[in-house]
Amino acid sequence: MTIQQKITDFENAFGKKIPLFYVDFIVQENLQNSRLFNNLTLLYGIDDLLKAQDLTQQYLPNYIKIGNDGGDYGIFINIAPNVDDHIYITEMGDLDVTSLEMLANNLADWAAKNYDTEQFLLVIYENQVSSPLLKIKQSIALINTQIKNLNLKRNTAELDLKSYIV
Repeated sequence: MTIQQKITDFENAFGKKIPLFYVDFIVQENLQNSRLFNNLTLLYGIDDLLKAQDLTQQYLPNYIKIGNDGGDYGIFINIAPNVDDHIYITEMGDLDVTSLEMLANNLADWAAKNYDTEQFLLVIYENQVSSPLLKIKQSIALINTQIKNLNLKRNTAELDLKSYIV
């Protein structure tokens, strides 16, 4: 069976069309079987693509999962007609349109970066770590720990009432 026939079989079984830019990629790369495109990034071959769609269609019906980062993140493309040819990434435990991050403008841009996900996720993590909301949550956690320790000392009589109140 040719790769084009496999793509047609996938679309018939899936009930949706693969965007032309991704069909061209599958054919150009002869992506029949899943393959690593760098040390971590696995892109699904047309033979494995249907199996990867279970959760995606439940939570992201306008997207297909085309691969993963070798860990907890899935790589997606939008399959709505004439929308975009961006490559997206999101944590698999957070399948929601609002959690999708644009990994690359298109496949050519992503290929120029050697299909990297690691550097992109590092930048996202650094932005999250330096966010004001995270700093507030960390401060609240510190205060709660201090209150817990203070109450523990009070309950074990290590601290008198006057010191506790102060």
